[in-house]
Amino acid sequence: MALTDKLTAIGNAIREKNGTTELIPLADMPQAILDISSGEETEKIVEYIESTGEQWIDTGIIPKNHRVVAKFQYTKEENKTLFGFFNNASESYHLGWYGGHWRYSCGSGSLTNVENISLCTDLQEIDFNNYDGKFLINGIECGSTNGTTTAYKTMPIFCVDHPTGKMGFCSAKLYYFKIYDRETQTLVRDFIPAIDESGVICLYDNVTKAYFYNQGSGEFKAGIIEKCKDVIELETLIDESGVLESTEGTATEKVEQLIDYKTAWNIAAANNGLHSIFRNFKGETIPQLDYSKIKNMYYFARGSKISYINFYIDCKEAKEFKDAFCETPNLKTIVGINTSNATTVSGMFYSSAIEEIQEPLNLSSTTSGSNTIFAHGANRLREIRIVKETIKWSTLFTSAVLSAESIQSIIDGLATVTTAQTLTLHKDIVLTDEQKATINAKGWTLAQ
Repeated sequence: MALTDKLTAIGNAIREKNGTTELIPLADMPQAILDISSGEETEKIVEYIESTGEQWIDTGIIPKNHRVVAKFQYTKEENKTLFGFFNNASESYHLGWYGGHWRYSCGSGSLTNVENISLCTDLQEIDFNNYDGKFLINGIECGSTNGTTTAYKTMPIFCVDHPTGKMGFCSAKLYYFKIYDRETQTLVRDFIPAIDESGVICLYDNVTKAYFYNQGSGEFKAGIIEKCKDVIELETLIDESGVLESTEGTATEKVEQLIDYKTAWNIAAANNGLHSIFRNFKGETIPQLDYSKIKNMYYFARGSKISYINFYIDCKEAKEFKDAFCETPNLKTIVGINTSNATTVSGMFYSSAIEEIQEPLNLSSTTSGSNTIFAHGANRLREIRIVKETIKWSTLFTSAVLSAESIQSIIDGLATVTTAQTLTLHKDIVLTDEQKATINAKGWTLAQ
């Protein structure tokens, strides 16, 4: 459905809610939403739960090889812990605010301070111990993690488990808290703010389908938004229209975003912006726009629900492609993407369902260590073509279902190297003696 058709559908929905038949000019849509009334037909939404320095929740997860993705905001600037376990430097997994900066540990044998990223009282979105072994705050990489720890107790939220007991209780608002098993890349906890049937403020886990309650003293506070059901329905329609780069904000803000969509895109593109533009995007595919001036494709569509891209993304000036299509469980087909200027493509298709990329990828500009493009979870890849002699650095393909044509294209894509580089293929991939000889003749080592 074209953008104009989607806007028409939204306009029809607004008219239905307002009981009118008049056409609504695009610029008047936001105000028309504000005019929607539905009497007492409202619904309460718990936006966050807030601790006051006494409450904590047991996640039931012993952090061994886990990743945390969360959104939160401290309400006081104080030396306190958001989550974790700490026995000693090697038996540790925690994040807190100490001495004016974030401090964390992840079984690395040391505590690590993060400087000049944010204040604890800012709204934070973190990706801790991600699949790259990194720690990100608001999309900014701010440190490395060890990946594994030898913790032996379950991890609390809003404090740290210490040999002397629970301590470091923080005062903070929590919007969501997700825990992943890094080894299997499986979501094991998906906490959202909730109020149970008895009116108790707590967290609800979408994985176990259970409430998790305060184990400390006092009570959590709740940030409750009351919305009319008509507006909630309208927001759902806008979210499902598949044209927004984000589904956050009010219905009015979302329509304003639609109205200014191409204008905002062009301005941001001209100013070198736009990384993460389709992150967590709920549409089936992304809009076919002018991508030629985009210089940063970092997190471009990470975590989105897109299932295909039926046009060539000509982002010819883009250099950064890290995690561009990471964690896209529905994405199967891409016509093509211009990577000729890409210096970093690491994790580009981590944990994606990608099966086919039709046009050849040009990896000639990539730098050392950046070619884990199809590693760690891109296990369904069947069809891939590489521009000849453009792979210059050690590269890993984890898929066991690569077609014969794809395997040959990968081998043809290897450049002749003078320093040791390794091509790693799945153990079930069968190569001919001639193919193995070609790999060796180009100076590469084959690993399976």
